[in-house]
Amino acid sequence: MRLNSRRTHWALLATTLLVACGSEEHFHGRAPTPRGSATVHLSAVNVCPEITLMVVAPLQTSVGHTIDLLAQAEDPDGELVLPWWNSSAGTIAEPEASETTYLCDERGERTITFAVLDEGGCEQRLSTPVRCE
Repeated sequence: MRLNSRRTHWALLATTLLVACGSEEHFHGRAPTPRGSATVHLSAVNVCPEITLMVVAPLQTSVGHTIDLLAQAEDPDGELVLPWWNSSAGTIAEPEASETTYLCDERGERTITFAVLDEGGCEQRLSTPVRCE
C-alpha cells in the first residue's frame, strides 16, 4: 500500500508497524527490507446506543391520570444499555424500566425524556411534550 509518496512503503502486520524507506527502483520488485519498527496499540471505538422505539400515549390526559411509556434501545457493539425516563414535572413510576407510566400531578405542559447510556459512557436521548389538564 502506498501513502502519498513513491519513496515510502508501509506494512502492517498484526500490531507491529514495519517501515522501510527507498524507491521502487532499489527494490526491483521485491518487498522492502524493514528499517525499523513501532508497536501500534489498537483500541475499539465505542458506538453509541440507538433508541429504536419510544411510545408515549396519550400525549394529553387529565390531572390524576397516567400516560403509558414504552421504549426500546440497542447498542450496535453489544454493550449493556442502561435506560431511564425523566420528566420536567410529575412522577414516573419506574424511571429505570423500559416500560412504565407517568402520572400527571398538576396542570400544564411537561417534557418526557427517554435516555439510554452504554458501558462506554455514550448517551442518546429522545423527548416529547405531554399536556396535563
